[in-house]
Amino acid sequence: MGEGIALDLTPKDPEDPITVDDIEPFEDQIREDDVSMLHTAWDEHYGLTPEYLFEFPYLTGKAAQYLADLNPKAVGTEGASVGGWDGEAPNHGPATDVQLDESHVPLLENEIIPIEEVRNLDQVLQ
Repeated sequence: MGEGIALDLTPKDPEDPITVDDIEPFEDQIREDDVSMLHTAWDEHYGLTPEYLFEFPYLTGKAAQYLADLNPKAVGTEGASVGGWDGEAPNHGPATDVQLDESHVPLLENEIIPIEEVRNLDQVLQ
């Protein structure tokens, strides 16, 4: 729990990466030990559909490290994971070649909590 900011990264399409270029314009607004929430509008796709479950926007490894260097307390996203779907499921292959650990490890190694499947961030945009 703590203070934070919702970053408006919209629009993001299915399987879009969240990059350093997306986050950099907000760098001066992200304070150390804040919670940084990444608004991509992906919660509008919420449900048990292949699009919501596998094709969500995700942090690249470089973007995850960039955020980790800013030292937030937590990073939240509306997708099913902060990392993209790189696995195999019946009727759905990988949505990215970015491995899950590339997005998670920079956060977790710096004790930054990833928060996933957040909804209604549009209501708290600054």
